[in-house]
Formats: sequence, structure tokens, C-alpha cells
Amino acid sequence: MTKNKIMLIGGHGHVGRIITKNLAPHFPEQLIIAGRNRRTMEQFVADSQLPLQVAEFDITQPIDDTLFTDVKLVVVCIDQVTTDFVSYCNNAGIDYIDITANTAFYKQLAVLPLTEKSAVVYSVGLAPGLTNLMLAKLYENAPSFQRADIKVQLGLADAHGDAAIDWTLNQLNETYTLRGEKNPLKTFSKRRLLELGKTKQPVYLFNFSDQHTLRDQFPNRRITTYLGFDSRVVTGLMHQMQKWRLLPLLNRPFIFKSVKKMMTAKVIGSDAFYAQVATYDKNDQLLQQLTVTGHDEARATGLIAAFLIKKVYATKDPAGFVQIDHYCSFDDVVEAIPELTVL
Repeated sequence: MTKNKIMLIGGHGHVGRIITKNLAPHFPEQLIIAGRNRRTMEQFVADSQLPLQVAEFDITQPIDDTLFTDVKLVVVCIDQVTTDFVSYCNNAGIDYIDITANTAFYKQLAVLPLTEKSAVVYSVGLAPGLTNLMLAKLYENAPSFQRADIKVQLGLADAHGDAAIDWTLNQLNETYTLRGEKNPLKTFSKRRLLELGKTKQPVYLFNFSDQHTLRDQFPNRRITTYLGFDSRVVTGLMHQMQKWRLLPLLNRPFIFKSVKKMMTAKVIGSDAFYAQVATYDKNDQLLQQLTVTGHDEARATGLIAAFLIKKVYATKDPAGFVQIDHYCSFDDVVEAIPELTVL
């Protein structure tokens, strides 16, 4: 049987819908959306009027081989706890693309004995993804950099999905380790400034996975990611909660729901996002800086993912465990996605 199908696990979720709708015109008979809730998926198919197949599949349960007999590429848009499904795809010669930004899961993949029977692609989206490509672009021009700051600002009026907001809030109360650092880091502690002309917006340490993948890619370089929101009040509140050791209060359901409601109220801010990468020499002198902006972070993530999916699908030689830069460059993505603007 010819393996020519693309299975999108979670392809009816917030980012998954963007990916699915973007791919449908290019793969009119090859797309399968998979998940646990058949009714929700069928409703999405009916509402979108797309020629999609539907498959019930629970990624946490034993795998039914018959679901994958004609699948060439799997795209996963939901978080996983174990790497069992990745190993299955790799052993079966099914290309695998992960759209999540789960640092703990990346660390599991990084030590997995993956073969080159298939591609296993991580760091796909805005951060990680576009930010990885931005640093690769700067590295081409100044490979001797010793430090890189990745700064991301998200708009509070953007339509973030529930899963993305929950993940962000859960990360606020976590410490994390980085390769090359002696001590654990605390989210929203150390500050940097996102420079937008005469405006400088505060951003703080945050555990996006790009800094982990990039420190593995560039050993002995200090690559760190920072996050802020387009409201100084909200960004400052997160920092003060960290400073006053109040972030553990987010573990209380009422406070968690209240903060989440504030972040989804859309009464302040905009839907604009910014990603900025700056490199420095051994004396911490600025070498280069690259800034990209756009609107609707989830849409940008979906468009970048869809662009990569088409690249991987068209590639005949499997690559094993790689990042987004194996298949495309920063210039490729910016040229293909006019919604991204380089400042």
C-alpha cells in the first residue's frame, strides 16, 4: 500500500485548525485528523467543509497499526508525557513533526536512540522555531558570538488557546536548568529589554525550549530566552510575584482561574507579537540584532508549521532527529509567509 497520508493529531485544536486549513488545498485527499473525540472532529470537518478523514486515536494508549498503514507523515499538536509514539513512528519509517514547545519532552527526545528510518522534527513554530532560524541567520554573519538573547513579546488581546495559556501559567511557577548554568533559573526573574525603536519593553526569563535546543547546538554559548507581554502592568506583575515569592499561589485553582481570566479578557493590549534575537561578543558588546513582528501568534505558528510540513513531505531522504533549520532557513520562511515582517 502506498504511504501518502498526513495524520494531524490534534488537527482540530487552536493551532491545529490553522495547520489543517492551510494544508487542505495542497493535500485534498491525504489529510487525516486524529484525536479522542470523534464528534468534535466531525463537527470541525462539517463546519470547515474540508475534505478530511477522521480517525479516533488516543496517543496515550497502545497503538493500532491499521491506523498507520498508509500514513507517510504524522504531525502532533498536543503534549505528550512519554516518547513511545515517537519511537513507534521512527521504527515504522513514518516521518514525525512535533508542534509543541514542551522542554521536558524535548529533553526526552534528545537522548532517545532515534534512527534515520524517518525524520523526527522538533522546534516548529514561533518560539521554538522562528527564533531558532533567526539565530541561525545571525550566526551566518557573525559565527564568533558568545551570548544570544532571545526576546519574545506576546499580545494580551491575541486569541491564545486554552492549552497555551494553561502551559504558560504553569511554567511561571517552575524553576529550570540550562546547559552551562550552575544554578537553576527562575521564570520572570532576570530582565532584558526588547528594543523597538525608541521603545524598550521589559522581558524576563522564561522556559521556552528554543534556548535548550540551541545550547545543545551551540555548546559553550550563553543562549537564553525571555518573555514579556505588551502590557507593562501585567509583565511587571508577573515579575513582582516572582520577586515576592508569590508565584506558588498559582497552584490554587481560584487564583489560577483569575489570572487566566485576566490574560484572556482582551481589554488591554493587542494581537501583535514580536520576536527579537540579539548576539554579543565575549565582552558583551552587541554584534547583531534581528526583529520580526506579526499578528496572531497562533496563526503564525500554524503557518510556519504548515510550511515545514510541506518541506518534510516532499523530502525523500529521512534525517533522524533534527530541528527546523535542517529543512529551511529564516529567509525561506519570511519569503513564504508575508504575514511576518522583518523590522
